[in-house]
Amino acid sequence: RGVRLSVAQRRCSDDGCGKTDVGGGKCTSHGGGKRCAEPACDSGARKGGKCISHGGGARCGEAECDKGAADADSAKCVSHGGGRRCDETECDRPRRKGKKCGVHSGINVKQLCNEGTCTKKAIGEDGKCKAHGGRRRCAVAQCPNVATSAKRGTCAKHAPLKTCDYVGDGDGEASCDRPATARGKCDAHGGGRARKICVEQGCETRVVSGEKCTAHGGGGGCGMEGCSNLDA
Repeated sequence: RGVRLSVAQRRCSDDGCGKTDVGGGKCTSHGGGKRCAEPACDSGARKGGKCISHGGGARCGEAECDKGAADADSAKCVSHGGGRRCDETECDRPRRKGKKCGVHSGINVKQLCNEGTCTKKAIGEDGKCKAHGGRRRCAVAQCPNVATSAKRGTCAKHAPLKTCDYVGDGDGEASCDRPATARGKCDAHGGGRARKICVEQGCETRVVSGEKCTAHGGGGGCGMEGCSNLDA
């Protein structure tokens, strides 16, 4: 007759897994215990019959926050200070590995801000976080401007221009290399706002308002009695 193990002694039957058996010989990660009541969700159920993502378990006590509470003691989510924090001096980040946060455990290799005791991540080459003036600089040599795109790493001045994606109509018209203004196309190929032309015969001037250009009476007139000038 085998020895009956307590709940705390039972372990998951999956190879290499030492987590507690919560039902069916498996831990929650490997399918043990009750599952979330939401259709097509295979996550472990918490209080209320649902997983944390679908509203199960204890929720954060902060106003208007619906995230799951990281621990019962604080009744708050990780973003609002719940859960265990890094044990490094003056570091309030949540633990990621062992007793350390992602930065102090080596998971995140980015350096910290060099401003006093600040524990935020440094941005760019000046070693400061965003709050202390750190900015990513343009990747072009000797350009002091701030990078406007983290993906390209360039400022607005050195950002590569997107050209019109018109590829020709197959009847000898070449592809277009003008700058794209909207929807991937230049003004001539439908990228910009459609230009409305004056209805007067032979006139190709742009309409100001109504159906005609300024020269042919379009636009608003002056509101003063007896004045025929256009509204400025």
